[in-house]
This record gives sequence, structure tokens and C-alpha cells, in this order.
Amino acid sequence: MEGGTAMKVNARDLKWLENETRRLIRGCRRLSRDGIPVYMPDCSGNYGALWTRDFAYYVENVPDMIPQEEIREALLYLIRGQRDDGCAPDRVDLEGRPVYCAGPLGRPIAAPPLDNAQFLTKIACTYARHMKDLDLFGEIVDRLDRAMDWVPLSRDGLVWNDPENPHSPYGFTD
Repeated sequence: MEGGTAMKVNARDLKWLENETRRLIRGCRRLSRDGIPVYMPDCSGNYGALWTRDFAYYVENVPDMIPQEEIREALLYLIRGQRDDGCAPDRVDLEGRPVYCAGPLGRPIAAPPLDNAQFLTKIACTYARHMKDLDLFGEIVDRLDRAMDWVPLSRDGLVWNDPENPHSPYGFTD
């Protein structure tokens, strides 16, 4: 490990961790009303939706623990929730309803998070790279471009969270 200390991991502990991760992921899997497998951020069902940011973490960190076709279908489930103006959904619930702002359904907290487009794009890129499925990426690249174009930018090209009307794009406490 360059620049750090190599960590020794007991093979039995690693196997336990892999099995526990698989168990937890299976516990987070639900079917949408139309039969699409979606992965919620928790096993309790409290969140009741496929969240763009959380699913990006699944795909980035454990893509081999979710069937390829289910990643593909969940990605398309999120893409179908994109608004006409390009805004990527914060989440899509099990009924297929996209929700754009954090907070309870019907009682949004501030404006749509500014990072959902990036996380949606990250899901697509990670899926394409890991699963070698460039065809899907080609089908949705225009939607991803529209999502990225929705994100407000400063004159310098950085994501702009207006200090006169700020909202939390990430890390709010629930």
C-alpha cells in the first residue's frame, strides 16, 4: 500500500464481512409496483425509495453483489424519473413517483440537491465500465448531459449553491 501501512485481514473475517454485506444488500432490495428491483438505503424499509446518491454508493463499491440486470433496471428507473428541465430525482418511490427534494413526500426541504446529476452520471459510468455495457450508456448519455446541464454553475464552472438562498445538497441530518 503506497504511502500507508498495509493492513492484514484475517480471511475468515473478510469472508464474514462479504457475507454480511450480501445479506444487508438483499435486505435492502424491494420490488417497485411494476416489478423493478430497487435498493433502498436501509433494510428496515423506512426510506421506501431508490435514492440516487445511495444507489451510486452501492454500484461504486459493491457492483459484483447486485445482479447486472438489476443495476441496469434500477438505473433506468431513476432515469425515467428525470424532470423535463433535466433535474435528476433525489429518489423514486416504489410507486414509480420521482421526488426531487429531500424531505417527506409533499413537504420538501428546500430545493433539489445539487449533486443528484453527478451521482446519476456516476452510476451510469460505473455500470458501463464495470459491466462493459456501453450500449446502455449510449442510450442515456443525452439524458445524463441534460441532468448535468441542470446543475447551476458559477462563472468559474464550479457548482453554485447561491449564498442568498442556500440549501443543503448533501449531509443534512434526518
